[in-house]
Amino acid sequence: MNRVIRHSEYLIQSNDCIIMPGLGAVLAHDESARIDEATGMLVPPKRRFTFNSLLTQNDGLLASSIARCEGISYDAAMKIVNDEIESMRHQLVADGELSLGHIGLLRLDGDRMLFEPYEASSLTPGLLWLPSVRVIPLSERVKAEVEASEEGTRRHVSRFTRLMRTAAAVAVAIGLGFVMSTPVTTGNAQFASLAPDVVKAPSRATESLFERPGMSTSPLVLVLRHHEDAITTVDTTVTTPASKPGTTVVAEVKKDMETALRFDENDRYCLIIASMATREEADRFIARNNKQQLGVLPKDGRYRVYAATGTTAAGAQSAAAELADRYPDAWVCRR
Repeated sequence: MNRVIRHSEYLIQSNDCIIMPGLGAVLAHDESARIDEATGMLVPPKRRFTFNSLLTQNDGLLASSIARCEGISYDAAMKIVNDEIESMRHQLVADGELSLGHIGLLRLDGDRMLFEPYEASSLTPGLLWLPSVRVIPLSERVKAEVEASEEGTRRHVSRFTRLMRTAAAVAVAIGLGFVMSTPVTTGNAQFASLAPDVVKAPSRATESLFERPGMSTSPLVLVLRHHEDAITTVDTTVTTPASKPGTTVVAEVKKDMETALRFDENDRYCLIIASMATREEADRFIARNNKQQLGVLPKDGRYRVYAATGTTAAGAQSAAAELADRYPDAWVCRR
């Protein structure tokens, strides 16, 4: 990514207008929080970007930022700005569109210049944590609380009724047990009883229904061990009546360390991570970074190395977040 676009992304975070001399100006607009009537959601405040092609007079903001960053004079920084903006205008005329990094995309429609802004949250850190909140009218909240209270009352009455029925059943059972357990003597007559004379010992089949000491099932314990080779070892200790305590099951789970990026040579847009003067320099760069699938795009007398592709400029730009740690200056170019 050229320095004009990189410094524009930085400056737009704290400024409302960034002028690119001879090309136009990026404007940032603050929008207040509002309630979406269709969804009933409270939408947090946000910023949106627009582009004005009539504001081309240099205000010195871009050149001053480059001079401070690189420790050079203002005149040297102004020459960098003019050279890079001239290159951007050439790309816009040749390709019909120009990516402004995370800010948006410029397109040519005849004599008109159209601007397609990207989501501004990535360049507005102060608003990233604000979520959308569902708003419930007070009348609906009161209605819901009343219905919940009535439902709780019905459940309480139902529980009390079941408790009284259970108590009555227990009382009847106790009374019958008392009556049937009282002996009755009738001279020499035989007497009968509903209770069995002999209580037999439990059979082997019945014994299996009872839990003996030492046969209780121990809890399942999972121990995760993380290793440097991205392998997680899972130790599972299982104790059952049929197995001895201490039985250990070890499983290994390999994690996928790489996120799949789209890489199709037929796509129109490429995410550029380096620009070389010769093909040999580009091949040496790819050899040094052989852990990443890379390709070369010869264009405008340069050999540009790309790490991802997309069917649209926004699709290719979305891959920049995956490679931000290794290639923070990645930018989108059309084939």
